[in-house]
This record gives sequence, structure tokens and C-alpha cells, in this order.
Amino acid sequence: MKRTISIILLIFLISATTLFAQDFFIKQKVHTDAHTIMGQQQPEQDEIQTIWMTDTKLAILGEQHSVIMDFNKKTVANINHQEKSYTVMNLDQEAPASEQDAQMQQMMKSMMGNIQITVTPTGEQKVINDWKCKKYEQNMTVMGSTVKSDIWVAPEIKPPVSNYNKLHYAAYLMMPGVKSHIDKLQNEFKKIDGMVVKSETIRNVMGQEVKSWSELVEYGKKDAPASAFQIPSGYTQKEHPMGMPQ
Repeated sequence: MKRTISIILLIFLISATTLFAQDFFIKQKVHTDAHTIMGQQQPEQDEIQTIWMTDTKLAILGEQHSVIMDFNKKTVANINHQEKSYTVMNLDQEAPASEQDAQMQQMMKSMMGNIQITVTPTGEQKVINDWKCKKYEQNMTVMGSTVKSDIWVAPEIKPPVSNYNKLHYAAYLMMPGVKSHIDKLQNEFKKIDGMVVKSETIRNVMGQEVKSWSELVEYGKKDAPASAFQIPSGYTQKEHPMGMPQ
């Protein structure tokens, strides 16, 4: 069950990051309210996330956790900075490493096959941190959980279209059961014209609400440091089915 929650949160995290460009970075404030899932209480959290992007890699670097995706190798590393540990998940769903992985993939395919996402422009406008923004509503249902987001987008910020659209659905392409729905996902994400400046999200996970928000601080083009896509020195790899954190 913890693996399922981890995959859900990973999808939410990636889907909320709405910019992909070669050697591009964004810095954002992220806040998550205190919440309880499966009896485990989590305190509220505030952190600054730095996100580095190239044509082949994505790194979401936080103070507590980081995620590094390699689209060529089809892997995702989940890093726990408090424990100084990490796990690696192979996203090549055509080649399960073991019978247990194959069974997990079949279960995930059944659950992910029902994924639905809708993006709706509302016509509302306002200025956020000097950026003129338009509001979109995004609703997603996956694995029996829902996520509703109010997204404020600055149309004046125009990342390269090909890479911008790629990030929206790149993670979904490698999830079991989603490939047959990719055209629909692409059409929804293409409705977002510009860069997300602020998002406010309510997730319903296992019957519990998790509220969070993110706000853009800085963005720009520069060479991504090699260290952004590397596991920190001295961290221990943990073995875990499907590579998800324990």
C-alpha cells in the first residue's frame, strides 16, 4: 500500500511541474499542510525546490526529498535526504525484473488504466508577483484518488513548445496502462498556455485530504550542473520492489 501512495505522490509531483526545456531551471516555494495518511501524521512543510531540466533528464531537488528522472534510461531515483538513502525504479514496463515486479506492474496497469485528467480555462485573471496570470482548473483521478488544482499561468513566459508539452505527459508515458490514453492527456495539457506561476492543490489520498501550494520564485536558462542529476555521495541504496521508497 505504501508503494501505491508513493507512486500517486510521484505522479502528482511531476504533473504539477509544468515546464520542460533544455538546460532550464525554475525555483519555487512549496508548502504542504499538516495531514494524516494511514494513521501516520505528517507536519506541515515549507521548502524551496530547485528544478533542473534537459531534453533527457529532470531533477526536482528539495530539502527533504529529491526526484531524478532519466528518460533515456527510463529510471527514476527517489532520494531521502534525512535518511541519506535512495531507491531506483525501472520504468521500462516491458521488461519486469522479476515475477514479483511483473505482478506489481499488472496491478498498476489495472489501476492506472482509469486515469483521467481535465484542464479547464476559467477566464479569470490576476497579477501575481508582477506576472499577469490566467486561471485554469485541473482535475485528475488516478488509482481511486483525486487531485483538484487551481493553476495560475503567465502566458508571457513561453518555454520551447516541444519540451514544454513533453514534461506534461513524459512520466505518464512510462506508467503501465496509460499509453493508450496518451493522446487524451496531451490534448488536455496543451490547453495550458504559458508557465505556471502559482498552483493550489487539494489531493484526496486514501480518504484523507492533503492541501498544498507552490509559487514561482525564479526561472531561466543556464547550464545544468552535473551534480543535479547525481545521487549524493555517501547515500545508501535501498532495495525495494518497483524501486519505490519504503
